[in-house]
Amino acid sequence: MTNRETMTSQDAVERDARLDSWLTEFHKIVDPELGVLRFNLRKSWERYVEDHIHSLLRDLRDPENRIKPKTEDNIKMIRILTRADRKWKILSQLIRQGGFIAIWDNSPFDEEAEHRWLRTRDDFPNHYSLRVAHSKQLFDLLQTPVFTLDTVTLVDGLPIEKPKTIEDAQDRITQMSDKQISTETGWVFGTQVKSGASVTLLNKTGITYHVKPVLLSNINRYLQTASSIFDVSGGIDLSSVQARTEFIDMNEPVMVYSHNNYADTGQLTLRGEDMKSPLFDPFFAGVPVHAVKALLPLIPAIYLFGDPFYMESSYMEAKTSKTS
Repeated sequence: MTNRETMTSQDAVERDARLDSWLTEFHKIVDPELGVLRFNLRKSWERYVEDHIHSLLRDLRDPENRIKPKTEDNIKMIRILTRADRKWKILSQLIRQGGFIAIWDNSPFDEEAEHRWLRTRDDFPNHYSLRVAHSKQLFDLLQTPVFTLDTVTLVDGLPIEKPKTIEDAQDRITQMSDKQISTETGWVFGTQVKSGASVTLLNKTGITYHVKPVLLSNINRYLQTASSIFDVSGGIDLSSVQARTEFIDMNEPVMVYSHNNYADTGQLTLRGEDMKSPLFDPFFAGVPVHAVKALLPLIPAIYLFGDPFYMESSYMEAKTSKTS
């Protein structure tokens, strides 16, 4: 091996270590006593009580309908509702590394129907991937904690669909050529806490980058060799360094952005060259690794302290006493 090759390899190791440190710090949740989370959950619960006061009052009068407390065993197993094999492989490994048991649950959710319905709404581009991910667990009983995810590519601020044919893929990739694009994953963690009440944490992570001008001949060559064009929004699977090098303009800066249940919103500007790091492979496969790793250690604390305002809370008693 030449000295130049040795330096190049060492540079890559240092780059990956630097990016890993930056992304870990960027997604870090600093709230050891869950004060911010409890405040947000209280506000959510108060809104829920306002909207459902009569049904909640009925349930309080009937002990059989009351929310049942949960044991700590309920949080040891985390289900992943997805049909995507690679999302399962990446996320299940993270869950096991976090000390939990991962369970693959093939959701019956009709994702295409949800996409069609969202596109009829005037505000459909807003938090699009997050809304789809949330919808996937809306009717789940959350007997065990659940992860749901949805990844979408945004062109001119609008979500682009998965191609259904080769011709569709050509059109989608041509549409993205020489434009600023965002790949965004909405991911939702839902669980029941010690009180028996349900808690849902909404999160969104994305990367904005510039796609090179792409010749039709290059598009056709890519479509002949790529294996997952019908599984990804827009038809370009960027979950490999080779694909990102081919399609992403490495001379343009890249922006990582995130929004979580703590109402934290932030962005981290990186060099285009940083997209050559394999650290971004799982993100473009639909799993924001660093964001998920930041949440996992908090799950036991969320179970114990994350929802102080359940049915028997002082707020609930105050509201129902006024209504009685």
